[in-house]
Amino acid sequence: MVGFLRQVFASLLAICTIGPGMEWLWGVIVGPDLSPPTLWAITFTTMAGVLALMVRHCAHRQGILTDEVERCCKAKAELERQVLKLRKSSQRRSHR
Repeated sequence: MVGFLRQVFASLLAICTIGPGMEWLWGVIVGPDLSPPTLWAITFTTMAGVLALMVRHCAHRQGILTDEVERCCKAKAELERQVLKLRKSSQRRSHR
């Protein structure tokens, strides 16, 4: 829960500081002649690109996690199958 709250706080902090930071950055790169609507359009486009990259990164990590969970489930099923096989063979021996 603490990790989740930390991520939420960091996300809110980033959202509150990215807009003005990008405005400053594009103002320095392009110069003071840039009109505010154009500046905010460039900022929005940049942030949309960053957001798209973040979503892609999260989807990739989720895919890796899903693959790992499936691998663990298969290994557990195989282990349970082997244990059941051993139990059945030991029960047959004890009934003789």
